[in-house]
Amino acid sequence: SYVNNTDMRTAQLTIEQAQNDVKRAKWGYAPTFAFAPSVTYNYQNKTSTNYIQIPVTASWQLGIFGQTRSKIRSAKARVAYYEDYRQAVQVSLAANVANMYYLLVMLDKQLEYAEEAERLYVESYNSTEALYQAGIYMSPAVYQMEASLEEVRAKIIGLRNSIATTEASLCLLLNEPPHHIDRAKFEDFEMPEQIHLGLPVRLLDARPDVRMAERQMELAYYNTQQARQDFYPSISIDALVGVGGTDVLDFIAQVMGSLTQPIFQGGKLNAQLRNAKKDQEKAQLEFAYSLHSAGKEVYTYIHDCETAGKKAEHIDKQDR
Repeated sequence: SYVNNTDMRTAQLTIEQAQNDVKRAKWGYAPTFAFAPSVTYNYQNKTSTNYIQIPVTASWQLGIFGQTRSKIRSAKARVAYYEDYRQAVQVSLAANVANMYYLLVMLDKQLEYAEEAERLYVESYNSTEALYQAGIYMSPAVYQMEASLEEVRAKIIGLRNSIATTEASLCLLLNEPPHHIDRAKFEDFEMPEQIHLGLPVRLLDARPDVRMAERQMELAYYNTQQARQDFYPSISIDALVGVGGTDVLDFIAQVMGSLTQPIFQGGKLNAQLRNAKKDQEKAQLEFAYSLHSAGKEVYTYIHDCETAGKKAEHIDKQDR
């Protein structure tokens, strides 16, 4: 089962982490609360005083310039990116499993041919040996036939080893201990009679690697937005409610608003914005390349299938 594959499980855990980041970003609209009791001891002029404060503090960051909204959208885009990544891992895993499965089928067929060749060589060797004993063949013919037989037997041993290692590799992909893989025979597979060469662009959008490149563009856009929003002022409201005092505890309440406007940070914000724009441009270039690469890959595979079908027709005529 693909579910047991390590890469698939890792991708699922990464998606769950990204989903937690979305929840954390949404909490940006809510205030934060803290319970911070304190005791202050003061000794001066042989007089000591104790000031006790038992407050509950709250702080609320007002994202009126869209800072919190951009973080939420960026986190959601990251979830979508990793979901596409999981699908890409699944598609790659399916392709690797299929390749190894068909390789096993081909190795089985080669082993079948090799074992049949061994049987024929044994018969030829026995015949040659009998003719040699009868004085018809010279001894070099016997030695040559024996060498050919041993060569086929060595090939059989190599094929059986290749089958065992391929089965172990396939089990590793499925995160299972090595075991025999049940499979069909080579004769059970047939090439499709017709392969359509149409390649609408909308079909490429179904490829997970193309969608991942698109998500990268989206993430780069939100990173640029956040870099712009860093120039805006930060507005926060802080509140304190509790009791405090020296001898008698009195009720205390305090509300304070603050605004922080960045003025000069050594060019840090400007450099951050410029780099974010460059990353956005690179993401656009990578998306275009990913789209063209996907089209080329599908186009090449389709023509490879057509070429294999044409070769198969000539091979069938040779066998006749």
